[in-house]
Amino acid sequence: MFCTNCGNRIEPGQLFCTSCGTRVAGEVQNTVNYSTPQTHASYGVVRVLTAQKKLSMFNMITCYVVLFNDRLVLAHITPEFQKAESARKSAEIRASGTGFFKGSAEMMRFWSYYHKKYETMSPPAILAECPMNMEIPYNMISQLLFRAYEEGDEDSSSSGGDLNISLSNGNVIKLKHKHDHSKALNNDLQSLLGFRLKYKK
Repeated sequence: MFCTNCGNRIEPGQLFCTSCGTRVAGEVQNTVNYSTPQTHASYGVVRVLTAQKKLSMFNMITCYVVLFNDRLVLAHITPEFQKAESARKSAEIRASGTGFFKGSAEMMRFWSYYHKKYETMSPPAILAECPMNMEIPYNMISQLLFRAYEEGDEDSSSSGGDLNISLSNGNVIKLKHKHDHSKALNNDLQSLLGFRLKYKK
């Protein structure tokens, strides 16, 4: 079990997160799944958002927010997972006989477009990648606050965009992002969340 606020591991019987102090809700697990199971045919990725999740004062990881028709899935890129994926890609590059410079460029492209792989993955496949990954049905979200990214001082804790997911059990998952205001994005979020969306340019 992991804290829905900071991602810290929660031990059995623990009432509060030792990292951020958030109260542990008994029903929150690796996968926050309270909806009726869906068939594969109902899965359809609407959009993938790239965000950052703060685990501690000096520890922030990439987190992809995969928006499906009936739920969102958080895919965390932990250091261990990133290392394993880089090793796998390096092995592919070496096997193809690609030279050092072209291989380095290929690795950069791999991570630049990594989020696109989630456009064709099902929730179960994403959840299987990392224990921290979780799915949240939209009917368990009381509010989703999206504040568009603005250029600013990167060292400021208030800079960048916000993506705060408030759950009906009182927990809030706070993410940062660099997505500019987009009418298309606003429309997508509005169609999925309706009145629960709070969108700020």
